[in-house]
Amino acid sequence: MMIVTVTLNPILERNYQIERFSLTGVHEVSHCVTGPAGGGISVSRILRRLEVPTQATGILGGHLGRLIEAGLNKEEIPSDFVWIRAESRLGTLVVGDGGKIHTRIIEQGPRTPRGAYDRLNSKIEALAVENHWVVLAGTPPPGAPAAIYARLIRSAQEAGGQRCS
Repeated sequence: MMIVTVTLNPILERNYQIERFSLTGVHEVSHCVTGPAGGGISVSRILRRLEVPTQATGILGGHLGRLIEAGLNKEEIPSDFVWIRAESRLGTLVVGDGGKIHTRIIEQGPRTPRGAYDRLNSKIEALAVENHWVVLAGTPPPGAPAAIYARLIRSAQEAGGQRCS
């Protein structure tokens, strides 16, 4: 049995370390890390480090979605996402002056077609039957139905999943 995590609006996050960052000028990056992020993905990452079996799911799209999936593979986090045509989102974090400056720029993410939510709901139902624990985390994408989390939680519970919030 494993803990399934759900991220509706995953993000490929690029983190820059810049020694003397200011709002103007040209800056050299002293260190850069790029990887998958988002509420559920972050939970899966922590579970993986604790050696707790986990699987990430949610909605991905486009080239950035493939990079998110590749990042999860590199971290040895199993995943099974619903795919859409629109591009997943990108985020940039700038940390400067030894951590004194912290600026985060985040794209909203794609508008997700309603059919993708239906496919994700079916996937969550199947995973909840096998695994019992489902964690839904993170910000929904723009235009998501207001009750999307309630719907997914209800489906997971009816399929046998335990409630984690």
